[in-house]
Amino acid sequence: MKYLFLSLALLCSASRLQSQTKEIQAAETKVPKRLSPPIETKNGVEVFGAAMTTTDQPVSLTEAIKNIAAVKGKEIKVSGTAAEVCQNKGCWLMLTDGVTSARVTFDKYSFFVPTNSSGKQVTLVGRLEEKVLSEDEAKHYAEDKQAGSSAGIKGPQKEYSLVATSIAVPVK
Repeated sequence: MKYLFLSLALLCSASRLQSQTKEIQAAETKVPKRLSPPIETKNGVEVFGAAMTTTDQPVSLTEAIKNIAAVKGKEIKVSGTAAEVCQNKGCWLMLTDGVTSARVTFDKYSFFVPTNSSGKQVTLVGRLEEKVLSEDEAKHYAEDKQAGSSAGIKGPQKEYSLVATSIAVPVK
């Protein structure tokens, strides 16, 4: 009889522990990660990375890609929507202007954006390039997406890439 009560007590404890673990995991996925502090906050915008020193008006991503030969290797100011953001660290995002997309990474992996930046209109300063990702790199990026899957990725993948030195993200 003693063993029956002990078994029931252990079963109840294990069940409660499993329930608490699920609650903690659910809470962790809802809280956005902010691994880098903004260097500046003003007018409802947080700036990450370096200060935005250029006073140029931002161009659309489509315009920048059309002129890739002229802007390759030069810093340009681009605006668009953060369509997807790495949910592990905020170490990359997919920028879109509704027509084209480019992966944005951050200079020397030195700063990150909040993981809840998806859907926000951002402005960045960076260098545009055309890049070929290995199959492993492409799969890694796919798995970094929230509920991402790398199952359909086969072989090298071509994409446009921006290496940002600065990015402005709206607070709300």
